[in-house]
Amino acid sequence: MPAHFSCPQCLLTMPVPICPSCNRFLTEDVVLAESLMKPIKAPERPMQWCTAFGHWGDIFMCVGVMKAMMAATGQEKINILYVGPDLNIVDWLLLQPFTGEVIGIKSDNGDFYKKFWYATSRPDSEPMAWLGMLWEQYRGLPSADAFTQTHINSQWFETRTGLPAQLWHDGIIPQKDATAAGELMQKVLPIKPKTLIHLHPISDWSESVNNHWPHWLAAIEWLIDKTPHTYLLTGLHPIMFLPKSPRLVNLIGKTKSNLEVLTISNFCEGVITTPNNLAHWSVIQRQKCLCVGNLATQFLSSYYRRFLQRGERLTYVNVDCTFSGFQAAACEWLEPKA
Repeated sequence: MPAHFSCPQCLLTMPVPICPSCNRFLTEDVVLAESLMKPIKAPERPMQWCTAFGHWGDIFMCVGVMKAMMAATGQEKINILYVGPDLNIVDWLLLQPFTGEVIGIKSDNGDFYKKFWYATSRPDSEPMAWLGMLWEQYRGLPSADAFTQTHINSQWFETRTGLPAQLWHDGIIPQKDATAAGELMQKVLPIKPKTLIHLHPISDWSESVNNHWPHWLAAIEWLIDKTPHTYLLTGLHPIMFLPKSPRLVNLIGKTKSNLEVLTISNFCEGVITTPNNLAHWSVIQRQKCLCVGNLATQFLSSYYRRFLQRGERLTYVNVDCTFSGFQAAACEWLEPKA
């Protein structure tokens, strides 16, 4: 075992493979990571309230855990407490067939949310540890014993819990967002090309831009230069020095919601992206996806990576992949051998 572990996000060094600041595991050794956790058992009786904390990718992971635990208790519906930055997630949750009531508490990525996220994601997290933090924003919360924690934290592992990264499928998009995405697509591509690929390389909610795979611009240039396909580029952060080509349609900053971005992937033959919620959505919708990792998912102790790698149509390339390694993976992904 190494003498120390370093966190690339918090720039801290510690003797155990878990960062005390962001709770991220820092080892490829899942058994070692699990040895730091207490076992979790599926509930023995029906649950009252589940928890879903974070942004879109976090919520997609939470739903997998909810559905697995609902299967164990024989439930068809569950009430959900959502805490996070985007209340559109509440509308999305209410549309899903497994959802009963939803309480939504908006919390942006400020000091409070950082403290709340730490309290809820640490290995020894329990409802009593974080519920009081929410009373100021929402007085009508159920008592702590009404909650079963289903948000993703450091406890969710495969062998000790018996609950592996939980796949689920067939999420539903609200009609208004599907319509808006269709209208945008019609505007920018009135005639759909033969092969349309959704490209979303940068997402900085769970990982800073500097901790993404470093060759994205070269990859975009290579895709435009060496393949005949048309690429729809989405995201929030401008990318400098993009190649100029009618086959690269730049929609960065032009989508009105994340639900529009998710819907755009439905119009495409595949998705090339970083490990963000779009990659998770591609697994949920059984969409073909090439996902290039970032530092947050460099180890298999990342629940998010384990979810992605269970996707039946997803090809995962780790963050330490060379550019030539990406080219080989992309060629195989774009034109698989018979």
